[in-house]
Amino acid sequence: MSRMPLTRQPLHEAPSPGDGERWTCRYRIMVFATWLLPSLAQAGQGWWPIADSAALGGLLAGGICVFAAWGLRASNTIVKPRRPRGDSTDAYLSALITSLDELALVLDRERIIRLFAQPATFHRLTHADEVVGQRLDRAGLPEAIVTRLMAEATAIFDRNDAHLRTFRLDLGPEQRTLETRILPVDSSHGRVSSILILTRDITPRLLAEQNQAQRAALGRALTAVSIDLLRTPSNDLDSTIRTALERLGILLGADRGYQVLIEDDRMYPTHMWSVAGAAAPYEADQSLPIAALPNLTRTLAEERPVRIRSVAALPKGWATERATLAAKGAQSLIAVPLIDRGRLVGFVGFDSIRTTRGWSDDAQRGLRIFAELLVGLLERRRTDAARLADQARYREAIDDIQEIVFQTDADCRWTFLNPAWERVTGFPVTEALGRCSLEFAHPDDRRLGLVPFKPLVRGESDHCRYELRCLTRDGAERWLEVYARLRCGPQGEVAGTYGTLMDVTERKAAEEEIRQLAFYDSLTGLPNRRLLVDRLYQAMAAGSRDRQHGALLFIDLDNFKILNDTSGHHKGDLLLQQVAGRLRGCIRECDTVARLGGDEFVVMLAQLNPLAQQAAAQVATIGEKIRVALGAPYDLGNGPYDSTPSIGATLFFGHQWSVDDLLKRADIAMYQAKTAGRNALCFFDPTLQKEHNSRLRQAKDINGAIGRGELHLLFQPQIDAEDRVVSAEALLRWRQPERGTVSAAELIPQAIEAGLIATVGRWVMEEACNRLAAWSREPDLAELTLAVNVSLQQVQQTDFVPEVLSILKASGADPTRLRLELPERLFTDDIDTIAVKLQVLRWHGVGLALDDFGTGQGSLRRLQQLPLDQIKIDACFVRGLADDTNDATVARAIIAMGQALGLTVVAEGVERADQRQRLLDLGCQRFQGYLFSRPVPQGALRSRLKTLNRPKREAPQVAD
Repeated sequence: MSRMPLTRQPLHEAPSPGDGERWTCRYRIMVFATWLLPSLAQAGQGWWPIADSAALGGLLAGGICVFAAWGLRASNTIVKPRRPRGDSTDAYLSALITSLDELALVLDRERIIRLFAQPATFHRLTHADEVVGQRLDRAGLPEAIVTRLMAEATAIFDRNDAHLRTFRLDLGPEQRTLETRILPVDSSHGRVSSILILTRDITPRLLAEQNQAQRAALGRALTAVSIDLLRTPSNDLDSTIRTALERLGILLGADRGYQVLIEDDRMYPTHMWSVAGAAAPYEADQSLPIAALPNLTRTLAEERPVRIRSVAALPKGWATERATLAAKGAQSLIAVPLIDRGRLVGFVGFDSIRTTRGWSDDAQRGLRIFAELLVGLLERRRTDAARLADQARYREAIDDIQEIVFQTDADCRWTFLNPAWERVTGFPVTEALGRCSLEFAHPDDRRLGLVPFKPLVRGESDHCRYELRCLTRDGAERWLEVYARLRCGPQGEVAGTYGTLMDVTERKAAEEEIRQLAFYDSLTGLPNRRLLVDRLYQAMAAGSRDRQHGALLFIDLDNFKILNDTSGHHKGDLLLQQVAGRLRGCIRECDTVARLGGDEFVVMLAQLNPLAQQAAAQVATIGEKIRVALGAPYDLGNGPYDSTPSIGATLFFGHQWSVDDLLKRADIAMYQAKTAGRNALCFFDPTLQKEHNSRLRQAKDINGAIGRGELHLLFQPQIDAEDRVVSAEALLRWRQPERGTVSAAELIPQAIEAGLIATVGRWVMEEACNRLAAWSREPDLAELTLAVNVSLQQVQQTDFVPEVLSILKASGADPTRLRLELPERLFTDDIDTIAVKLQVLRWHGVGLALDDFGTGQGSLRRLQQLPLDQIKIDACFVRGLADDTNDATVARAIIAMGQALGLTVVAEGVERADQRQRLLDLGCQRFQGYLFSRPVPQGALRSRLKTLNRPKREAPQVAD
């Protein structure tokens, strides 16, 4: 092959006699290994057959080169015994690196280039005679190469590291990627004196891999688009086509996409898509003459696609296209024809407005497939249109359709009704004709029924749609959806209306059920927090208007958790239902009883005495009635069960307090009742406000800690069975100026109590995702998964999933590298709703782990409800593995359960080697604890990774 001439300088002094042949063989082996290892990596996982033809060629060429070198050595052509070491080493090394189709150079300890060679096929960097003898950083090589090579050379010379180093260099402006290998080629007295650097251009290989991945993604997208289009009804195809345009446009890297139909020498854009911030390619409902794009349409009519790399560079013959497309902001374009029955009926295309670009053959093929789908849709729409026309011609003759078809005169009297009228209302058609339509409406809705008709009969509108109730012959109510259009006479005068009446009673019932689910507790049927807050606002407004007091009673059942833990949740649910029934019997019609969740109930009392003292007496009477009623034995199916309530009460007058403040005051009073011995009623005591203020100060401190930058993250590695770091857990710490470092175990409960868990959780998530995005650019950290702990309160927030996804998008982090660690308290009554949220995150690639498993309410049935991929054994079971057979039994059961469900099991708190070995024997494959690393900052994490991931040296083999 043609190569640049090799220039070299002596690498070192000559060795002692007799060493020449031994060192020459060693260098030849090292250089051949340096060239051979990357080629083997390209050739695939197996030795034979070799999948990559380029790698196979490289292997054959290198093999021929090395065997030739050995042949020359055998004939004493190259190596002579006892030849001076320096000359022989340089000669053989020069011969070997000259035979490789790679950029090669030899660097000594002073960073002086002693040998330099580059093949003619390699992108010319500089001349060899200008490089040899120069320091690496002054030889005129690209800065991107020099900076990394200097760093790697420093690492080798300073540490006398004799290992092969392989890494990639990205030449940004040239959009090229180089693969570089570095290996010491000379050492004496334990010091590396020179290194060999080989570099190959792997840009074509990477581009080929990228094109292959894009081709596969395009195939999957086209398959999905085809399925969506086939499943979509004709009347909904427009939105599906626009969605398909957007999906393909994003995949192809386009800025805008469109479908254009051609009819009567004009082009009509029917569907358009553009990226955010880009102007639409065409104006809606505005056509263009074919003359605006004559060459483009002529080429498309010949069933040939059009690919324009640069609009500005179009030839003179395409001047009209250049002007038209430039006016629309297009810099490059690809379009394929829509050919229907041998005729051009339109085209579909994409363009780029931010830069010029080429369009690959894969993009053209994919777009042609999409165009064929659109042509099929045109035929389908023609068929559907013909079918609808046939139905319209015979609609008046069809009497068994479900909707009521009607017609009225100008005075709203029925002139036509089909038989569906009698099926819905029970009135015969003959009895209804000639009567005013509003006679059949519910009395409360008759005025409503006139409102939409007024602009219709006055000719101000041509149609209207609304809902009202009608009365059937037997007096029942039915909901009807009215759709009416104006009917005009020959002279344009208002002749009446016509349209349909659809029975939507079942839909209304479903909407009422949805409202019930939104505002009422599904277990007890009581109003939930949302409805309670709404009624509380109404009561505050009414109390301010009527000068009356109101009150809140916060009720918590004593020892309810014990019942759940000992008898099961079904017994707890039965108790809650009976409590709800008793509470309903203790209140007046104007009052409200609601369930906030768990065993917490709130009773809102309205219309109390204007005098605070007498209002408090009323509250005490009702509260005592409730305490006695809830203290009576319950029948839970296995004998009587005793339960008592703790009740906290507070008065309110008008808008003196906010809703949140009122609930907090009642909650504080309830805790005072528990402190007083439970089964008691306590009014809010202003002295308790001190404790409340303390919590407010605590909330202020935590809130300020975020703004002052006092929160930070530490990272603890997670190790697999082969002692490799596979992930890390982010652990929150607070540098509190007065108390020192505060751990998450103390900070998180404070944040929950202060109502700031959402703020703290968002900060942790943003910080973790930003770190993940930064790690993706560092080879040592790019493959790590980062685990982030989330609390039950965070998961229960309605915006939890959108918030996590928006943080991931804003940071640019890979969702598959993020894992959320969930507490076992997640197994609540609302687990179905939580499971749906978590499933959405799994669809986006986010990993999910269950933390501290085995310490709470976890079970196989509940594990199956959640889309988990990992469970973590609590440290308490790991600590007792050696001494406590029960802990070992629990750990074995958790590991077996995780394996049965296909979950990765991680053991936390591993501090001793015997614990790790015991866990390995039980089948655990991942570990975390002080045995491997304490939680460390990000900088120290890199050092821990190098220490933990350092390959273990094999023991030297001793000859027999």
